[in-house]
Amino acid sequence: MTRPLLKARVHVGGVGRIGSEVIVALKAAGLGSVSCNDHQRFEQEQLSTSLIGQSSDIGRPKVHVLERFLAGGGDFLIESLVLPNEAEQVQPYVKRADLVISCANSLPARLHLQRLATEFGKPCIQACVQDGRIAMGGMVSLWAPDAGAACFGCLLPNRPRFRRGEILYPTITRMIANLAAHAATLMLSGDPRDFIKQHNLLIFDLHQYALERFFVARRPSCADCDPHRVRRKQA
Repeated sequence: MTRPLLKARVHVGGVGRIGSEVIVALKAAGLGSVSCNDHQRFEQEQLSTSLIGQSSDIGRPKVHVLERFLAGGGDFLIESLVLPNEAEQVQPYVKRADLVISCANSLPARLHLQRLATEFGKPCIQACVQDGRIAMGGMVSLWAPDAGAACFGCLLPNRPRFRRGEILYPTITRMIANLAAHAATLMLSGDPRDFIKQHNLLIFDLHQYALERFFVARRPSCADCDPHRVRRKQA
């Protein structure tokens, strides 16, 4: 598994609690190159929940904090952008990637990255954690071109509004991040469609320690994973 990972390139959108842990796990697994973007800065409240930051990092861009944390790690290459998913400058990095992982903290940003993955024909993973005020768990969704599987947009046809100020338990964010990273290693080590056709939606209930696996087919009316409709919209 290590050899294909060493040559692989992943782009991660959003390097908060989930995204930073995904990148750390992928580096440990033997990934050779990652690019990432996030426009937010490291805050005081994150000191108690983050493994990558320290007090001197407060106010610095999160991607630069992560870069410093991973410095000196052999041949691992990280390229960071202080930009949101929607920034035009992110597109070339998605285009060059072998796999896209979305860990953004807003639904529009997640859907934008899905549409970029669709446009450039890249497999995409979405890693999400539930608000701890509601439930203890999260989900990982997997998508690849021509796999017939639902994308993240297919799963949310009504575009719900999520309340901000959510509670995210560090133990849960780390577990979901590591499970997403593990799925990424499997997808990068072979044809991602083979893995996705077994199950493309993994739902974790960490109160009951339960995992449910599903294959959810693509919603025909979804514009987020229809390459023809995405290209028209981008144009």
